[in-house]
Amino acid sequence: MRIRYLQEFEVLAKIGNFTMAAKQLGITQTALSRHLQHLEQELDTELMTRSTRQMKLTKEGKRFLRFAQDTLAVHGDMTDALAELGEVEGRSVSLRIAAPQNVGAYGLDEFYLNFAKNNPDIICTMMQAEGDTMFEMLRNEICDAGLMMGVPEFMDEKEGIDYHHFIVHDEMVVAMNRMHPLATEPSIDLKKLSREAFVKLPTGTATAYLTKAICERAGFHPRTALRALREPDAISYLRDQNHIALLFRKPSEYAIERKNIQDVELHAINPPIVADLYLLCRKGDSTYALQTLIHAIDDLVKKAREGRDVGPC
Repeated sequence: MRIRYLQEFEVLAKIGNFTMAAKQLGITQTALSRHLQHLEQELDTELMTRSTRQMKLTKEGKRFLRFAQDTLAVHGDMTDALAELGEVEGRSVSLRIAAPQNVGAYGLDEFYLNFAKNNPDIICTMMQAEGDTMFEMLRNEICDAGLMMGVPEFMDEKEGIDYHHFIVHDEMVVAMNRMHPLATEPSIDLKKLSREAFVKLPTGTATAYLTKAICERAGFHPRTALRALREPDAISYLRDQNHIALLFRKPSEYAIERKNIQDVELHAINPPIVADLYLLCRKGDSTYALQTLIHAIDDLVKKAREGRDVGPC
């Protein structure tokens, strides 16, 4: 999912007219229409209803607009933070890193700012991507590296992709409304969820993969009630719905705290399901910028194993 497409969608949603939006964006109406179709195909949902006079956001389109605005704000904040490091003469090597929006919950900002500061010859650019989109961006050389939570079995399925351990771990939890019958239990056996309806994240994300895998390991196939674009959306749905969701703890806690959500709780899974943060890259890619990043991560992992302070990670 390209940042440019999100920017175009935001303008189109605001203006409500293809011709006027395309003129403001400086692109053709055909290109704008095609980019909107790409978004809708990727999300497998209609974002706008078309008519000869006006465009109107669908219910899903309104939700996606909030997501687009949040993503553009995060992208702008990261760009500004990197810009504050100052322009350094001789910077000529680029490093494009794709990451899901929820990566901010893992406290990696300081690591990337330090990396940029310690390697002034490398221009770091952050890009937003989720699930299979990130793998396609890597294969098509739209980005040089990616960050994603997952497990080795999930990563091993991705053809042409290498992965490296980061030092961040997270666990899957059951998210539910505090009035749900199971909310009285501090930890939940997965088999008790066999009759529940699930709020799921998009197919191709590690969260969706693990939800399916661990439920099937417990002897049942998780029934879909709703689809959410990301953890904050899933958490919001649970405020009014008697469904459940299997999510990563840290992004969920981050969403609950940021939105001051009082009526959704997170419960541990028994037995625990733990995943790691991975740096992804194309197999055989050995560019200077990428190898420098991998060495920085390896150094961080080494410090963690030695029990030395590695900052917020």
